[in-house]
Amino acid sequence: MNKIEFIPQKKFGAVLVLFLLLGVKYRFAFVMLVALIFILILNYLYLQAIAKNFSLKVEPLKSVFEKETARMNLAFRNLSHFSPWPFQLNFAFAGAVNSLHSFVVSDEVAGGGSLRTGFNLECNNGMGLYEIKNFNVVIGDVFSVFRFKISYDVVATLEVRPRIEALPAVATRGSKYSELYGQHEIESRGLSVNFSNLRPYVFGDSVRHIAWRPTAKHGSLIVKEFERMVNTDATVILNLNPTMHIGMSGLNTWETAKDITLSLVSQMLSAGNSVEFVYNYGVIEKATGPDQFLLIAKALIEHDMLKASDNEHSGRTHVDDPFGTFAGNIVPGSTLVYILPVNYPHLRDSVQRLAWLSREKVEVVLVMVNPLTIWPEFRTVDPDIQDFDKTAKINKLLAELQAHQVRVYFADMGGPLVDHFREKPLLTENLTPPKFARAKAGQ
Repeated sequence: MNKIEFIPQKKFGAVLVLFLLLGVKYRFAFVMLVALIFILILNYLYLQAIAKNFSLKVEPLKSVFEKETARMNLAFRNLSHFSPWPFQLNFAFAGAVNSLHSFVVSDEVAGGGSLRTGFNLECNNGMGLYEIKNFNVVIGDVFSVFRFKISYDVVATLEVRPRIEALPAVATRGSKYSELYGQHEIESRGLSVNFSNLRPYVFGDSVRHIAWRPTAKHGSLIVKEFERMVNTDATVILNLNPTMHIGMSGLNTWETAKDITLSLVSQMLSAGNSVEFVYNYGVIEKATGPDQFLLIAKALIEHDMLKASDNEHSGRTHVDDPFGTFAGNIVPGSTLVYILPVNYPHLRDSVQRLAWLSREKVEVVLVMVNPLTIWPEFRTVDPDIQDFDKTAKINKLLAELQAHQVRVYFADMGGPLVDHFREKPLLTENLTPPKFARAKAGQ
């Protein structure tokens, strides 16, 4: 149901008052006042007739990739007998950094006719399912005396798909305890098709690997040793808890974390690994191949950080700490990739569990999105740290993790990921004055 709102212009009211005052004394002014009122009534009825019969239809939109331009095609229908002057179209599209859009439509929509036209939408606010809504048309008369605002309850949806960011290769080496044959060469030796060398028998070696001829020659047991090549079951955990993330439209930690996740998942699936995905709304079970990537990408496209912050994802249970909730399901011999923003309290609470997994024969890779390179004041977000020396505290935890063979990667914000994603032992900052004010998710 369309809503029609009449918008009178104050300046013409002042003209009416002036003619009214003059009409008391001058007959000519009184005649002009009557004529003016008559013209106003005609103008009002003319615009009202158009407003009641002016419809809008949005044609289905095709999905696009991040940072591309989408084309939105509209159809206007004018069932009245009059033609409006150039009118203004307004709507909101959250998929763009500047979400409010306004266009002047100068093409004529003749009485009883229609008009098809289109507008370009810049999709520069990250991946997601975005609504195009709050459509309204403002029409006016030639004198700019009256205006009618016609609001439409039309809502269109545009899927902005992720564009896979280039990342340096993350060598998921495979746990040396993996039982899956594949392409990751590990330090320990075992059974595969690639012969390595001969060595003396040690207790526990299989009798099947004894090289009998060298044994007879040397007078002691000699066994054949093979390279061990493995694939790994990988669990990728992405923490999108809104209280841990920071940013604003077009530049935020959650979009960076999503991009990293999809890039790493793509790398691992391309290597033949099986990937399980865990995030704040549940688990996508372990699988291989392109279909698994599409499932994970769809989950991230549908995840709206602001809705999660306001608890508006109806019918879905939000888990604040997916790592703590699902860590017990990670099996020995597999690989864990945990992706989250730099956050001292959470890292402090996760260190023991990460170290335990590493001791339990899990290859652990920690990936942290570092906003400090563009928002140095992010260090003050945590109220528990009164001295604000967050970097030193985080580095102490990282040193403890690396003592347990946990590998740490950082994605420094402020540039292309391919240039700012590296394996590092410690957190470092580039204290350049921030170009943007801090804005927490949901604000």
